[in-house]
Amino acid sequence: MKYLILGLGILMMGCTSSPVLPESLPPVGNEDTGCIEVYEPVCASYQVQCITTPCPPIEQTYANECLAREAGAGILYKGLCGEAQDHIDEVISPILPTGNFSYEESEGFSGNAYIYGYIEIVSIPESYCQENCTMYQGVFINALKSSSDSFQEFLERHRGNAYVGENKVMIGCLKERKIFYDNNSNEFRRKSFEINEIESQGILSATIEDPRIFRIMKLPLSWGSGTPACYSHFAEVEIVAE
Repeated sequence: MKYLILGLGILMMGCTSSPVLPESLPPVGNEDTGCIEVYEPVCASYQVQCITTPCPPIEQTYANECLAREAGAGILYKGLCGEAQDHIDEVISPILPTGNFSYEESEGFSGNAYIYGYIEIVSIPESYCQENCTMYQGVFINALKSSSDSFQEFLERHRGNAYVGENKVMIGCLKERKIFYDNNSNEFRRKSFEINEIESQGILSATIEDPRIFRIMKLPLSWGSGTPACYSHFAEVEIVAE
């Protein structure tokens, strides 16, 4: 029992991505859920509900995989939240193309950025929905490394936006093995895109154990409007051969 208490203490301190307060920490075992009392922590992504627009998911450590699934969270990896960075630091990341992603006062951020990262699938509700919402499978790229300071600035400026989280960007939604999304730009105004099945599955194959290089391209946009749930700031996304 003392090992279990010690484990829970580590759990409460170890989730650097989204700290878990003691009062919100899931129990190790619960008769109502049917989860056994075992401490095998996992980091999972939990979708919070907002009133007007989809919120970015938060990362939270659960005492075991069963409890994470009972809470409706998507499991990212085994271990405490933040421990993945220890694994990432051990990986020799590739040299990325420079790209031309930059910021202009009149058109905002635009251009090609290269990201070394992996895919995360998160359930997100339809926009502006308060109850009985349609849910979508949002596809996010988690960036372990990027090619430019401008892309990092983009992440900082848009963090908390429904389509941008901490070191992650949404690239669309998944349906019938294909990624689809809407995008706003000065060139097309609002346009819908769909990535074919082969390319979609190639994108989805990027995992934290096997990260890939992505090229994402953002078109200039000098105006704003309401956006649907399956939206991406980026008009193009593809896997780049290493």
